[in-house]
Amino acid sequence: MHQLISEPTRITEKSSTLIDVIFTNCPDRVVCSGVSHIGISDHSLVYAFRKVSTDLSKGHNTVYERKFKNFDSVGFRYDIFYQNWNGIENCESEE
Repeated sequence: MHQLISEPTRITEKSSTLIDVIFTNCPDRVVCSGVSHIGISDHSLVYAFRKVSTDLSKGHNTVYERKFKNFDSVGFRYDIFYQNWNGIENCESEE
């Protein structure tokens, strides 16, 4: 996994911290990514633009969306809490 965001995403008078991240396993499919400091909050907007094929001769693409109707927030928090995050510390920035 590649971390695309490399600058602070939460900025206060006393600190600046990178807490909002975007990971991808296909960085070659990302045109650009970054942080937009819009000023209405101490959290900045993170974004990534993905390459999109304009070759219509390949047929159709199916786009799936994630529905949160049956989202289990307790299970999600459990999964995040017990995830092994040690591998993230070893990631190197590609900049």
